[in-house]
Amino acid sequence: MLFRSKGYVGTGDDGVKLKDFWEYNQNTDTWTQVADMPTANGRDKACGFAIGTKGYVACGNDGSAYLNDCYEYDPVGNTWTAKANFTGTARQNAVGYSIANKGYITGGYDGTDQKDDHYEFDPVANTWTAKANYGGGKRERAVGFGCTNGKGYVGTGWNGSTRTRDWWEYNVATDSWTQKADFGGTQRFDAAGFSIGSRGYVGTGNDGVNRDDFWEYNPA
Repeated sequence: MLFRSKGYVGTGDDGVKLKDFWEYNQNTDTWTQVADMPTANGRDKACGFAIGTKGYVACGNDGSAYLNDCYEYDPVGNTWTAKANFTGTARQNAVGYSIANKGYITGGYDGTDQKDDHYEFDPVANTWTAKANYGGGKRERAVGFGCTNGKGYVGTGWNGSTRTRDWWEYNVATDSWTQKADFGGTQRFDAAGFSIGSRGYVGTGNDGVNRDDFWEYNPA
Protein backbone atom coordinates (compact mmCIF):
# COMPACT_ATOMS: atom_id res chain seq x y z
CA MET A 1 0.00 0.00 0.00
CA LEU A 2 1.14 3.55 -0.68
CA PHE A 3 -0.41 6.65 0.89
CA ARG A 4 0.69 9.81 2.68
CA SER A 5 3.94 9.62 0.68
CA LYS A 6 4.92 6.51 2.60
CA GLY A 7 4.76 2.82 1.81
CA TYR A 8 3.42 0.02 4.01
CA VAL A 9 4.21 -3.69 3.92
CA GLY A 10 2.96 -6.38 6.28
CA THR A 11 1.69 -9.91 6.93
CA GLY A 12 3.06 -12.87 4.94
CA ASP A 13 4.82 -16.09 5.87
CA ASP A 14 8.45 -16.66 6.84
CA GLY A 15 7.79 -20.15 8.15
CA VAL A 16 5.00 -18.86 10.38
CA LYS A 17 2.06 -16.60 9.52
CA LEU A 18 2.85 -12.96 10.28
CA LYS A 19 0.82 -9.93 11.38
CA ASP A 20 3.55 -7.31 11.76
CA PHE A 21 3.49 -4.14 9.66
CA TRP A 22 6.21 -1.77 8.50
CA GLU A 23 6.28 1.80 7.19
CA TYR A 24 8.79 2.94 4.56
CA ASN A 25 9.84 6.61 4.48
CA GLN A 26 11.21 7.45 1.05
CA ASN A 27 12.71 10.74 2.26
CA THR A 28 14.96 9.07 4.83
CA ASP A 29 15.16 5.65 3.13
CA THR A 30 14.22 3.96 6.41
CA TRP A 31 11.76 1.33 7.65
CA THR A 32 9.85 1.73 10.93
CA GLN A 33 7.74 -0.97 12.55
CA VAL A 34 4.18 0.16 13.23
CA ALA A 35 1.27 -1.49 15.05
CA ASP A 36 0.61 -5.15 14.26
CA MET A 37 -2.72 -6.15 12.78
CA PRO A 38 -4.97 -6.78 15.83
CA THR A 39 -5.83 -10.37 14.96
CA ALA A 40 -5.28 -13.54 16.96
CA ASN A 41 -3.20 -15.06 14.18
CA GLY A 42 -1.02 -13.83 11.36
CA ARG A 43 -1.88 -14.40 7.72
CA ASP A 44 -0.51 -14.63 4.23
CA LYS A 45 -2.01 -14.23 0.76
CA ALA A 46 -4.08 -11.23 1.89
CA CYS A 47 -4.88 -8.23 -0.29
CA GLY A 48 -4.78 -4.51 0.43
CA PHE A 49 -5.58 -1.07 -0.91
CA ALA A 50 -5.38 2.57 0.15
CA ILE A 51 -8.19 5.13 0.19
CA GLY A 52 -7.21 8.68 1.03
CA THR A 53 -5.11 8.66 4.20
CA LYS A 54 -6.10 5.17 5.33
CA GLY A 55 -4.96 1.67 4.37
CA TYR A 56 -7.03 -1.51 4.26
CA VAL A 57 -6.08 -5.19 4.51
CA ALA A 58 -8.59 -7.98 3.86
CA CYS A 59 -8.92 -11.72 3.39
CA GLY A 60 -5.99 -14.15 3.28
CA ASN A 61 -5.24 -17.40 5.09
CA ASP A 62 -4.17 -17.77 8.73
CA GLY A 63 -2.95 -21.36 8.34
CA SER A 64 -6.19 -22.95 9.46
CA ALA A 65 -8.88 -21.07 7.54
CA TYR A 66 -9.57 -18.75 4.63
CA LEU A 67 -10.47 -15.26 5.88
CA ASN A 68 -13.04 -12.59 4.98
CA ASP A 69 -12.25 -9.92 7.57
CA CYS A 70 -11.18 -6.36 6.74
CA TYR A 71 -9.13 -3.93 8.80
CA GLU A 72 -8.43 -0.22 8.37
CA TYR A 73 -5.05 1.25 9.31
CA ASP A 74 -4.75 4.91 10.36
CA PRO A 75 -1.10 5.98 10.19
CA VAL A 76 -1.77 9.20 12.15
CA GLY A 77 -2.95 7.34 15.23
CA ASN A 78 -1.01 4.16 14.35
CA THR A 79 -4.23 2.25 14.97
CA TRP A 80 -6.20 -0.56 13.34
CA THR A 81 -10.02 -0.70 13.22
CA ALA A 82 -12.12 -3.69 12.22
CA LYS A 83 -14.45 -2.84 9.34
CA ALA A 84 -17.35 -4.70 7.75
CA ASN A 85 -16.37 -8.19 6.67
CA PHE A 86 -15.83 -8.75 2.97
CA THR A 87 -19.15 -10.14 1.71
CA GLY A 88 -17.79 -12.62 -0.81
CA THR A 89 -16.66 -16.05 0.29
CA ALA A 90 -13.60 -16.16 2.52
CA ARG A 91 -10.55 -16.36 0.26
CA GLN A 92 -6.87 -15.91 -0.43
CA ASN A 93 -4.87 -14.62 -3.43
CA ALA A 94 -7.44 -11.98 -4.43
CA VAL A 95 -6.27 -8.68 -5.90
CA GLY A 96 -7.03 -5.43 -4.10
CA TYR A 97 -6.82 -1.88 -5.47
CA SER A 98 -8.58 1.46 -5.21
CA ILE A 99 -10.25 3.78 -7.68
CA ALA A 100 -10.88 7.31 -6.44
CA ASN A 101 -12.52 6.98 -3.00
CA LYS A 102 -13.55 3.32 -3.16
CA GLY A 103 -11.71 0.03 -2.71
CA TYR A 104 -12.08 -3.09 -4.85
CA ILE A 105 -11.37 -6.80 -4.42
CA THR A 106 -11.42 -9.07 -7.45
CA GLY A 107 -11.07 -12.82 -7.81
CA GLY A 108 -9.06 -15.09 -5.54
CA TYR A 109 -9.39 -18.67 -4.35
CA ASP A 110 -11.83 -19.81 -1.66
CA GLY A 111 -10.66 -23.40 -1.23
CA THR A 112 -13.08 -24.71 -3.85
CA ASP A 113 -12.36 -22.79 -7.02
CA GLN A 114 -10.83 -19.68 -8.50
CA LYS A 115 -13.26 -16.76 -8.36
CA ASP A 116 -14.39 -14.13 -10.87
CA ASP A 117 -16.53 -12.02 -8.53
CA HIS A 118 -15.77 -8.37 -7.90
CA TYR A 119 -16.70 -6.19 -4.90
CA GLU A 120 -16.58 -2.49 -4.08
CA PHE A 121 -15.87 -1.16 -0.57
CA ASP A 122 -17.29 2.21 0.51
CA PRO A 123 -15.30 3.41 3.55
CA VAL A 124 -17.85 6.07 4.45
CA ALA A 125 -20.84 3.71 4.53
CA ASN A 126 -18.60 0.79 5.64
CA THR A 127 -20.31 -1.47 3.11
CA TRP A 128 -19.35 -3.98 0.42
CA THR A 129 -21.34 -4.11 -2.84
CA ALA A 130 -21.12 -6.82 -5.50
CA LYS A 131 -20.23 -5.40 -8.92
CA ALA A 132 -19.93 -6.88 -12.42
CA ASN A 133 -17.85 -10.05 -12.45
CA TYR A 134 -14.30 -9.79 -13.74
CA GLY A 135 -14.26 -9.87 -17.52
CA GLY A 136 -11.38 -12.31 -17.81
CA GLY A 137 -13.11 -15.13 -15.94
CA LYS A 138 -11.94 -17.02 -12.87
CA ARG A 139 -8.62 -15.77 -11.56
CA GLU A 140 -6.30 -15.78 -8.58
CA ARG A 141 -2.78 -14.42 -8.00
CA ALA A 142 -3.49 -11.61 -10.48
CA VAL A 143 -2.28 -8.01 -10.30
CA GLY A 144 -4.30 -4.81 -10.37
CA PHE A 145 -4.27 -1.07 -9.80
CA GLY A 146 -6.44 2.02 -10.26
CA CYS A 147 -5.40 5.08 -12.25
CA THR A 148 -6.33 8.76 -12.09
CA ASN A 149 -8.54 8.31 -15.17
CA GLY A 150 -11.11 6.74 -12.83
CA LYS A 151 -10.59 3.24 -14.21
CA GLY A 152 -9.21 0.05 -12.69
CA TYR A 153 -6.95 -2.51 -14.38
CA VAL A 154 -6.60 -6.22 -13.57
CA GLY A 155 -4.70 -8.93 -15.41
CA THR A 156 -2.28 -11.85 -15.44
CA GLY A 157 -2.73 -14.54 -12.77
CA TRP A 158 -3.78 -18.19 -12.61
CA ASN A 159 -7.16 -19.31 -13.99
CA GLY A 160 -7.10 -22.82 -12.58
CA SER A 161 -5.25 -24.42 -15.46
CA THR A 162 -2.68 -21.97 -16.82
CA ARG A 163 -0.87 -18.70 -16.25
CA THR A 164 -2.39 -15.74 -18.10
CA ARG A 165 -1.44 -12.35 -19.55
CA ASP A 166 -4.79 -10.88 -20.59
CA TRP A 167 -5.57 -7.38 -19.36
CA TRP A 168 -8.92 -5.81 -18.46
CA GLU A 169 -10.18 -2.31 -17.68
CA TYR A 170 -12.97 -1.71 -15.15
CA ASN A 171 -15.21 1.33 -15.70
CA VAL A 172 -16.79 2.43 -12.43
CA ALA A 173 -19.36 4.65 -14.14
CA THR A 174 -20.81 1.84 -16.25
CA ASP A 175 -19.90 -1.09 -13.96
CA SER A 176 -18.39 -2.90 -16.93
CA TRP A 177 -15.15 -4.59 -18.01
CA THR A 178 -13.38 -4.07 -21.36
CA GLN A 179 -10.51 -6.20 -22.61
CA LYS A 180 -7.38 -4.19 -23.44
CA ALA A 181 -4.03 -5.06 -25.01
CA ASP A 182 -2.42 -8.05 -23.29
CA PHE A 183 0.24 -7.45 -20.67
CA GLY A 184 3.55 -6.96 -22.49
CA GLY A 185 5.49 -9.63 -20.64
CA THR A 186 5.09 -13.39 -20.48
CA GLN A 187 2.12 -15.20 -18.98
CA ARG A 188 2.58 -15.18 -15.21
CA PHE A 189 1.13 -15.09 -11.73
CA ASP A 190 2.24 -13.42 -8.47
CA ALA A 191 3.39 -10.24 -10.20
CA ALA A 192 3.45 -6.92 -8.30
CA GLY A 193 1.75 -3.77 -9.51
CA PHE A 194 1.05 -0.16 -8.62
CA SER A 195 0.08 3.10 -10.26
CA ILE A 196 1.61 6.56 -10.29
CA GLY A 197 -0.82 9.15 -11.58
CA SER A 198 -2.18 8.15 -14.97
CA ARG A 199 0.12 5.15 -15.53
CA GLY A 200 0.48 1.69 -14.04
CA TYR A 201 3.50 -0.52 -13.47
CA VAL A 202 3.80 -4.32 -13.29
CA GLY A 203 6.87 -6.41 -12.60
CA THR A 204 8.30 -9.66 -11.29
CA GLY A 205 6.07 -12.74 -10.85
CA ASN A 206 6.50 -16.29 -12.08
CA ASP A 207 6.09 -17.64 -15.63
CA GLY A 208 7.66 -20.98 -14.80
CA VAL A 209 10.73 -19.24 -13.46
CA ASN A 210 10.92 -16.18 -11.25
CA ARG A 211 10.95 -12.95 -13.27
CA ASP A 212 12.73 -9.62 -12.77
CA ASP A 213 11.28 -7.68 -15.72
CA PHE A 214 9.30 -4.48 -15.21
CA TRP A 215 6.65 -2.88 -17.44
CA GLU A 216 4.81 0.44 -17.71
CA TYR A 217 1.17 0.57 -18.81
CA ASN A 218 -0.28 3.70 -20.42
CA PRO A 219 -4.09 3.44 -20.64
CA ALA A 220 -4.37 6.54 -22.85
